[in-house]
Amino acid sequence: MKLKILFIIITIGFISCQPKIELNKYDFNSVKDYALNCIKQKDSLSFMRLFDFNSPNFKASNYGSGSEQIKQLILKNFSKASKIFENSEIEFIKYDFSDALNGGEIIDDSSFIIYVKSKEIYYRLRFPTYNDNNGDANSLMVFYIENLSKECEEFKSNTYTPTMLMKKELLWNNMDSKRFDVVALRLYNLTPYEIERVKYRISISRNSDEALIFMKTLESDIKISNGDVGDMIIDGLKNVYLGEKLTNENFNWSVEILDVTPKPSKNPCLKIENIIKR
Repeated sequence: MKLKILFIIITIGFISCQPKIELNKYDFNSVKDYALNCIKQKDSLSFMRLFDFNSPNFKASNYGSGSEQIKQLILKNFSKASKIFENSEIEFIKYDFSDALNGGEIIDDSSFIIYVKSKEIYYRLRFPTYNDNNGDANSLMVFYIENLSKECEEFKSNTYTPTMLMKKELLWNNMDSKRFDVVALRLYNLTPYEIERVKYRISISRNSDEALIFMKTLESDIKISNGDVGDMIIDGLKNVYLGEKLTNENFNWSVEILDVTPKPSKNPCLKIENIIKR
């Protein structure tokens, strides 16, 4: 029993020795320090002080009509953050009020965002919506934690196959009446981005007996600005033998786009590079 009491006294003494972080909602360094300290200490009650649910800004926002649901969402994400950073250090990287990815594209210009690193993983702590028009720091509305490193890994592993890169027609000529010589695929780039390289799979079949005479995965360099048309030379088809006279009626073709580079500018990997260079 004495040991139990002694343990409680030591624990209370340890907690009381923890540095107390004062909150000044109009000082963003204070907001950052306070929020991170609450997460480290798993102090959800203090964390909720960051949000003023009675402020006119909150009541007029998209969140104001469901304050109880928003409170539950904040507590859920707070619990998630506390568990992620449990027994680990949180390295503060920077804070910002907009999340811009490569190319300067802004994907969020209405949040107070804290970037941190823990166990070599980068995280984005997002507090929508910060309204700096009147300097009212009470407009922190809700809280999310996002794994920026995971977003980067998913971005690298997933291919980019835009539906608005249209395959228009196959252009070809031949020196031999039964063999392909120069073959090109005409592409219409209706995406908002320039493309520079295409990975694709092309298949050629003979109509008379439906025999597959060619199927191969290839890559081609081709620069097509958004809204333009380009002809992509298919080198792999040179000297391919059809077995009968080459006419549009004698063979069928199909092309499957497998990957296009560069990927669009919403790139979380470059975001990590940018915040490291701070």
